[in-house]
Amino acid sequence: MKSKKPCFEKVILSIVKIYLGAYCDMVDRFAVKIAYLGTNYHGFQRQKSGVKTIEGEIFYSLTKLGIIDKLPKARYTAAGRTDAGVHALGQVIAFDSLKQEIHLDELNHCFPDDIFAWGLAKVDGDFNARRHAQKRTYRYFIPFAGENLQLMEKGLSCLLGTHNFEKFCKKTNNLPSGKPKSTILTLDVASVQLLEKNNLLMFEFASESFLWKQVRNMVSMIRIIGRAILPISALQAALEPTLKMPKGGIRPVSPDGLVLYDVNYSKINFSPIEKKYLVEKELQKKISAYTSTLAVLDELKKSILTD
Repeated sequence: MKSKKPCFEKVILSIVKIYLGAYCDMVDRFAVKIAYLGTNYHGFQRQKSGVKTIEGEIFYSLTKLGIIDKLPKARYTAAGRTDAGVHALGQVIAFDSLKQEIHLDELNHCFPDDIFAWGLAKVDGDFNARRHAQKRTYRYFIPFAGENLQLMEKGLSCLLGTHNFEKFCKKTNNLPSGKPKSTILTLDVASVQLLEKNNLLMFEFASESFLWKQVRNMVSMIRIIGRAILPISALQAALEPTLKMPKGGIRPVSPDGLVLYDVNYSKINFSPIEKKYLVEKELQKKISAYTSTLAVLDELKKSILTD
């Protein structure tokens, strides 16, 4: 009887796992909560040289500060990828650091004035910002145009739960591995609120994960229902792959009002920034600039459209 010898590949795999486990125990790995305005960027994810992205700016700063040198070695991960023009309050990145200590103030000093690091946590060596995320929350802000709130709330209630959201996303929706992502997802939160002070609608959606442009497409259809252009029954066609969509399909709303509001993890507590006045100064400058621009646009509107 032949003795059973362990497969060579399995032996190598076991050695690699032991090595990686030991390496993970030795390195200092951090998670950082990031906020940004996506207006001036071609999305979050890094692209070819010369294309300005949020991630590209973050990598540049981390490298400049000597926190990382090469991405593969840093085992960098991010909670999600936002499109061009989309903003974030609760984006989370994780990486192995060459330094035993890093500080949010030094990150903010190096980041551009529309990217902010505002939470820091030391995490386990195997922490993955994408895979370990338990819930992602998006909010969408858009001017109120007289939509029927009750109709929109009824439509949103139809989206809650587990459905096939294939018609609410782009066809080329793949995982980082390149494999097609399942379009069957569970939506835990789907709500709308009228912010009367600013005359804005605030939509909120929460799920473990989302599909490409899913939130913008859902907001688009719910607003159409709120205007009584389509009945709530049209959502049945949108959530059923075998049924035909209304003519024209769904066109996503603009990315301007979309923000990745939060990403939740188990047993991770982020320490806040210490010198908040430094970030406050930059934020106030942005608020003043946008307020001034809004005033100019309002004057243009009155001047051009007044008979």
